[in-house]
Amino acid sequence: MKTVKQIQTDIHDIRCQVIENSKFDDRKSKAAVKKLRKQLPILATCLKYLESDPKEQFVKAEIERIKTKIDLRMREFTFDEKLDMGTVAKLKREHRKKYGIAHLEDQLKTLRYLLK
Repeated sequence: MKTVKQIQTDIHDIRCQVIENSKFDDRKSKAAVKKLRKQLPILATCLKYLESDPKEQFVKAEIERIKTKIDLRMREFTFDEKLDMGTVAKLKREHRKKYGIAHLEDQLKTLRYLLK
């Protein structure tokens, strides 16, 4: 499981990479900076979570709980087979938004990162 020190090092490394890539004005560097900046809030969340000193078994149990919750919520999604795929996609997006599936997936990604 990751430690607070490892997360702080990752945050520092990403900030250094952002500064380095910001010196260039090409499309590839801008994309790299954008991708790196998206990682910072996830790492900040990891840092806050690790400060509460969770046990590895608890993190694993939380991962399983969230996976089960996502699976159950997505099983609730049903649609009429006569509908076109565009309508089905729209209904699925609404279902995911209603139950906060994206938020749960973010939590899952954060917890999995901690166990690496």
